Amino acid sequence: MKEFDKSLIEEIIGYKFKNPELLERAFTHSSYTNEKAKPSYERLEFLGDSAIGFIIARELYERYPDIDEGKLSKAKSIIVSAQCLSAAIDKTGLIEYLRVGNGNIREEAIKSQSVKCDLFESIAAAILRDSGYDLEECRKFALRFLDGEIKDIENRQKFLDHKSLLLENCAKNGKKAEFRFEKKGDKFLVKLFVDGEYASEGRGRSKKEAEKMAAKLFLEKHI
Repeated sequence: MKEFDKSLIEEIIGYKFKNPELLERAFTHSSYTNEKAKPSYERLEFLGDSAIGFIIARELYERYPDIDEGKLSKAKSIIVSAQCLSAAIDKTGLIEYLRVGNGNIREEAIKSQSVKCDLFESIAAAILRDSGYDLEECRKFALRFLDGEIKDIENRQKFLDHKSLLLENCAKNGKKAEFRFEKKGDKFLVKLFVDGEYASEGRGRSKKEAEKMAAKLFLEKHI
């Protein structure tokens, strides 16, 4: 882990904090809280989840007036998914500044898709609170990292129901697809097995979202 560098982090996220404690809290994992008696990002994560969901919904609604509600919902679920938000954190290197406990939990946390997703949501909420709930400041942060995903939804055919496509493909080729899931905190981990062999996995806030992610990854590799 890198030493917490407020100025560098602010430069990466594109926002300067008036209250630095909010920024520190956004980077504080619950395992660090247990050791150092510092507040964690869990409440911020709750707020950030809702804020990002609204921001992306509004952007899709305004940018794509000819797309129906069903496809807009599918696009939103992909863009705000744990996979997409964690990928945004990977591009920034911000996970290296996460304040986390010692031992095995440290290595597990920095590799966890769920933790990276939580960090993205927590940063968004910290910006929202620090700005006096100015949604525009939060929007600037979200679009700084997710604008490409919004623009690319049609070109990359992100409206497709990847689980349905997977099942159709397996049926045509005489194969059996099976999804096995387990709960990870408030998220789901789904592993996809094709003819009994591990094929891919996905994470999400619901089993349905996680299944679609696992199916999407499999299709990208094999079709």
